[in-house]
Amino acid sequence: YGINNESGIINVELSRTNISNMAGTTLESTVRTINSFKKEQIISVEGKKIKILDMEILSDNAGLIT
Repeated sequence: YGINNESGIINVELSRTNISNMAGTTLESTVRTINSFKKEQIISVEGKKIKILDMEILSDNAGLIT
């Protein structure tokens, strides 16, 4: 979703509700996961903008092959 660019910023503004609907999870699970990723410095969040700080760890958490 958004534009894949060098800065790691997801170029789409999504609410937590939108993210949870897309992921098929509850809003509470989404908020907990986002907060966990922020604490682990995998992502940073400013308003509705999410910046991916560590794509490798994020991909590992998602079970993706990079």
